[in-house]
Amino acid sequence: FRSVCWGVPKLASMFDCLKAGFSNPASVVAQMGAALGAAEGTVPGRLRTVEPFVQSLFEALECQCLEEKVRFEQAGQTPSLQKRNFWAAHIGPQNVARYTAKSLAFLRSFPDFRTRLLSEEQLRFSVLVQHFVTEDTLDFRRPEAERQHDDVFEGFVSKQGVNSQLVKDAHRAEWSIDGASYVLNEPQGGTDEERKQAISGFHQELVTALEAFVLAFCERRCLSEDGTLHLLRAVTTQMSQCGVANLDRCSKAGQFMVGGKGLVQRVNYNISCMDSGPAGEGLKLTLLCMKTGFQHYQKPNASIADDE
Repeated sequence: FRSVCWGVPKLASMFDCLKAGFSNPASVVAQMGAALGAAEGTVPGRLRTVEPFVQSLFEALECQCLEEKVRFEQAGQTPSLQKRNFWAAHIGPQNVARYTAKSLAFLRSFPDFRTRLLSEEQLRFSVLVQHFVTEDTLDFRRPEAERQHDDVFEGFVSKQGVNSQLVKDAHRAEWSIDGASYVLNEPQGGTDEERKQAISGFHQELVTALEAFVLAFCERRCLSEDGTLHLLRAVTTQMSQCGVANLDRCSKAGQFMVGGKGLVQRVNYNISCMDSGPAGEGLKLTLLCMKTGFQHYQKPNASIADDE
C-alpha cells in the first residue's frame, strides 16, 4: 500500500507504509550502505549523509531521459511535445541540483525521515514518488506549451475536475470513498449493450460520489474556486493509471515485467479524511496494485524466466 496525504491550505504530499522501494544505482550502493550505517543522529546530519544518494537518483533519471532521447533519434521518430518537455525538465546539472534541493527540503519535514533511519529502498521510493506526484500536480498550472503530460479533465459535478483516465478505467478497479465501497457488478449473461449501460451507470455513480466527497472537503476548508479545482485534479490524477505508473516506476517490483495467460491485475483506491496535525483535516489516498497469476517474468535486458 502507498498513501499520499494532502493538507490544506498548502498542498503537500507525503507517503507512508513504505514496504517496497527501488534498486539503487550500482555506483552508489556500497557507499550508501556504509553512509547510512554511520549516519549522524540529527536531521541536518542525516540530510548531509543522504544528499549524494538523492543527487544520484536524479542523475540516473537524467541518464534515462538521455538514453530515451537517443533511441528516438536512432529510430527516426518524433517525440511528443510533452515528452520533449519532460526531457528538458530532467536533463542538465541545473535540473539535477534543483530537484535534489527540493527533495532534501521534503525529507527535512518528512516524519519517517525525521524519526527513524530509512533503508536505501525506502529512501529512494520516498524521494521519487514525492518528485513525480509533485510534478504531476504542478503540470496543471503550466502553460500548454510547457506541460509534461496531456491529461484531459471532465466530470459530472465539477465538469473539468476529474481526470478522464479515471473515468475511462473506473470499472476496472475497486474503490472506497469515505468508507463506502464501489465495485462494478456486471450483469450475468447480458448483452453487450446491457454491459455498456452498466459500465456507464457505474462511472457516473462513482465519479459523482468522488466529486461530492472532495468538494465537501474543500468547502469545509474554505478553498477558493481555483484551489478546489486544482486539488480535485490532483486527487483524481493519482486515482488513475498515472498513480499506478508512479508506483510502478518507483517501486522495486517495477523492474519486473510479468505476463502470461492467467495474469490478473487488481487495483484498489481508497480515499478518506484524516487528522494531519497542526494543518487540520487532510485527505488520505491509499493505492494498492497487485499482479497475480502470471506465468513468467522478465527483468530489463534479461531473458524471460518461468515463475515456478
